Amino acid sequence: MDKLLNWLWDTSTGHGFDFVVILLCIGLVVALYRALVTHIEALVSASPSALLVFDQQNHSLLLSNRPAMELLGIRLIGEQYRFPNHIDSQLIASLLEQQNYSPFKGVNLDWPTTPFQHIPVELTGRRTLYKGRKVWLIYAALHQSTDEEYQRELSSLSIAKSAFDSLSELIFIKDNEGALISTNRAFDRFWAGRREEGAATFEGVMKGRASQRRWTVTPDGRSCLLETYQSILMSPKGEPLGLLSISHDVTDWHNVQKNLRDEMEKRKDTEVALAQRDTILQNILEASPDSIGIFDENMVYQACNQPFVEALVLPMSMT
Repeated sequence: MDKLLNWLWDTSTGHGFDFVVILLCIGLVVALYRALVTHIEALVSASPSALLVFDQQNHSLLLSNRPAMELLGIRLIGEQYRFPNHIDSQLIASLLEQQNYSPFKGVNLDWPTTPFQHIPVELTGRRTLYKGRKVWLIYAALHQSTDEEYQRELSSLSIAKSAFDSLSELIFIKDNEGALISTNRAFDRFWAGRREEGAATFEGVMKGRASQRRWTVTPDGRSCLLETYQSILMSPKGEPLGLLSISHDVTDWHNVQKNLRDEMEKRKDTEVALAQRDTILQNILEASPDSIGIFDENMVYQACNQPFVEALVLPMSMT
């Protein structure tokens, strides 16, 4: 220790002020560096926005705050941050490589929250230093639709509504509280003045799907049989959104089925009557001592009894 102090004294002789200035500069750099690291950690931790820090070289996730973990499904295991297993490890790496080390803003990314569902995320990033590493500081937020995208969405909804209204089925939609939120044009015409009757929910639908037939009256006073299917609307996450009901007129089908059943009953009665007549005729042929032969209008043989056969066989045997 004495030798070190002597060496410092000898080397700083005549340059004491310069040496002190150098030490102060080194201390100032170290203090600024530590302040920068602390500032970055405090900025990430306290920010209400989703913030992430990625290593520029290997693209590993070094730091994440709570909003980012909730938005992107990130987990902290020990001292390491991990993405969900279904996310490709190259998803972030390929995006950062495309930026060519330049700051970027408003880069859209479909982030897979589940293997079957994505959310639109908008990323903004810049490079900085963190613990001696070159890193990317990434801001993540849900994508906000632009005016152009909003107009496209409105156009899409308008087309969907037009298609909805063009259907001949009677359709209505209710929310989870049972309030009627949408109907199509066919429903409005058919149930004009009777919306409560048309929007009735029947038992069993809460189990997922149910069907029912009921007789009602059309706006022009005609009797009508409606077949209604009601089912629960589910979100991609499996959450119930409301109730969908679709009804259509099956009166003609019902009448066809009824006529078919009536025709089958009539045919059955006819077959029974014919069978009874055939039985009566057979009994007459068997009981009659007279020879009886039956031919149609073209003189084609149909039936006969035993005396008729014997009457034909006797002349042949005499010859």
